[in-house]
Parts: sequence; C-alpha cells; structure tokens
Amino acid sequence: MRAIILIGQVLFSFLWLALLANLVMPFPGNAFALFLLLLLIVVVLHLLQMLIFYAAFQAALKAGGKDYLFIFLFGIVGWMMALQKHNKHNKHTLGNAE
Repeated sequence: MRAIILIGQVLFSFLWLALLANLVMPFPGNAFALFLLLLLIVVVLHLLQMLIFYAAFQAALKAGGKDYLFIFLFGIVGWMMALQKHNKHNKHTLGNAE
C-alpha cells in the first residue's frame, strides 16, 4: 500500500507541476487551453472528492485539515492516505486496550 501511495504522490506532483507551469509559462498553441481545461477539471474533481470524503467519513474519522489538503492535492491517493492513517491509529489503540 505504501508503494502505491508513493507512486500516486509522485504522479500527482508531476501533474500539478505541469498544470501550474502552464499558468506561469503558457504552453504554445492549443496546449495552453487544454492544460487550463485540465486544471479546471482536476480542481473540480478533487474538491468533489473532498466533499464526498467529508460526507462519508466525518463521523467515523477524525480527519484534520492536513487530510483534506492531501485529498485535494492527491485525489484518491490522499483518500487512501487518510484511511491508512485511521487504520494504523485504530490498530494501535486496540493493541493498547488488550
């Protein structure tokens, strides 16, 4: 699971880098418009994922602002990170209860 999360973080980091680089140094031709559209789509979808995560897990997880930031930046990979952190915390708590 850690390897999948790491690969996802690297891929999303490159995606964000390319999308934001287009804002600073616009790509030639139609690529500028395409990357602006892709940036809009990624932002909207990741905000939607944050809302879904909040609605689905607000009672079960004690997610903080850092978790929501990671979901915005890394999408489903951020979601996996938050769930993995919650599972580690529960295993640790259950292990101390015995």
